Amino acid sequence: MRKIPEVLLKSIYSQHKEVSLKIKTRPLRCAYLVRSRDDLLNAITLYTHTWGGAANVILPAPKNEEEINESRLLLSEVNPDYFFIPREYSEAEKAKLTGELSILCRPISHVNIEKYAGEEEKLHLKGGILSHVNQFLTSQHQNLKGRISTCLIEENDRFKLEMALHIGCPSEQYRSYLLNHLDSKSITCSDEDSGLLKALLSAIQYYNPYLLTLYKITKTYSENRDRENPHESPLPHHPASGSAQGGSSESFRNQNPLGF
Repeated sequence: MRKIPEVLLKSIYSQHKEVSLKIKTRPLRCAYLVRSRDDLLNAITLYTHTWGGAANVILPAPKNEEEINESRLLLSEVNPDYFFIPREYSEAEKAKLTGELSILCRPISHVNIEKYAGEEEKLHLKGGILSHVNQFLTSQHQNLKGRISTCLIEENDRFKLEMALHIGCPSEQYRSYLLNHLDSKSITCSDEDSGLLKALLSAIQYYNPYLLTLYKITKTYSENRDRENPHESPLPHHPASGSAQGGSSESFRNQNPLGF
């Protein structure tokens, strides 16, 4: 029986060697058009309950041609997977804003967002649904428990917008998950301006509901900014925590606004 030449064996092996692919998912990249304080709170509420939400864009409604052109330029740079627009926005206004950009627009209302945030209804998109942060964090519970310190600020209607801009607008279900499963610290906030300042300063030491939406989507970088550090950071390094071990990290506020 003739032996197969070694060179041929190597050739056969090289043509049939095993190839492994590492596939990673990313959150949807979104933009939200706002025209009022209520729209802004709706956008923050939606993003607070969406994986990757804190990295998404909130776009003020343009009031003139110059602002329309600037908004269109921003949309083309962001290239969102979905552009959420209040249902009251007319088709003509929407077309004027998006122009020839190929963007999937999704009309949305306060009721849609409240039911989504409270997990009463799913938020349907073309070809699927928007993933809820509670479901995602629940799947990562073992990685989070005991590794991070989280906090909530007790609700206060007087400072609703101010608190939303800092820690998001978590639903009762989201609050319950953080309190019962991640042992979140609950911070009180009085009706005085000084009470708000004290609560926000106390919250700086912790990860908040808004920041938690960025879990598993950010990376640390080495001193050489042209080369990405292969080690993933499960969460953006907290501004109060300094640099990460094994290299310096960009502060959260200086990261790519898209976070991807």
